[in-house]
Parts: sequence; C-alpha cells; structure tokens
Amino acid sequence: MRWLTQLNLETKLPPEIMARFIYELHVRNTQRVKIFCWLGVVVFSLLLIIDYLRLQSGQYHTSWVYAALFWNHIIGVFLFLIPIYLIRKRARQIASGQYNPGPIMNVALLVLILTLIGQTLFTYIERESLVLYTIFILIA
Repeated sequence: MRWLTQLNLETKLPPEIMARFIYELHVRNTQRVKIFCWLGVVVFSLLLIIDYLRLQSGQYHTSWVYAALFWNHIIGVFLFLIPIYLIRKRARQIASGQYNPGPIMNVALLVLILTLIGQTLFTYIERESLVLYTIFILIA
C-alpha cells in the first residue's frame, strides 16, 4: 500500500500544448454553457405554458404562489438569455482565445441557482414537497 502514496499523478505539459488545451477547454465549455442556457429558455417557456393552463382552468387565482411562479418563469426565461447574449457578444474573442469565458460561466451558474432556489421555495410553500430541493442539491 505504500506505493499508493508515492504515485505522481501530475503530468507536466509543454507550454504550447497547455495553451492549446486551455483554448479548447474555453471553447468547449462556452458551447456547453450556451446549450445549457438554451435548454433553460426552453424549459422555462414550457413552464409558462403550464402557467397559462392554470390561468385557463381557474387554478391560477386560488393561491398567490401561482402568480409568484409565473413571474419566476418569466424572469427565468430572460435570465437564461443573459449568458447567451454575453457569449454572442464575445464570440469572436472567445474563438480567437483572447477572452476568458469564466465570468460568463459564473453568470450562467448564478442564473441557475437563482431560478432553482425561487422555484424550490414556491413549490415547497404550495405542495410542502422537497423534491425540487433535492434535485437542486444533486445539480449543485
């Protein structure tokens, strides 16, 4: 078992290979964030359809939570558009390797946290269920 403590798991890469690796990492992570945010827009748009169906059935006016969820869904759609806009605005700089997309990824993570916490709170108040909270913990 002593040999396990003597393993050297760090690999030293030459600077030119490391620069290419960082570039590829930034580009691919930016693509993932963009896809993730478009999925967020689609999901929150579908949730707006559920809100519309609640309004049509009369269930919307039975609790203040449904109005809060409606506004949460509208705000969620627009919040997920912010990282997409930032990526499009900086697309050339990201592609050329001149811009670190880390701040955009932080914005996308903040959007996810804000929207999910809001939904979790309202769902807990309405249904007294921790299912969304559990999903939130698994995602985080």
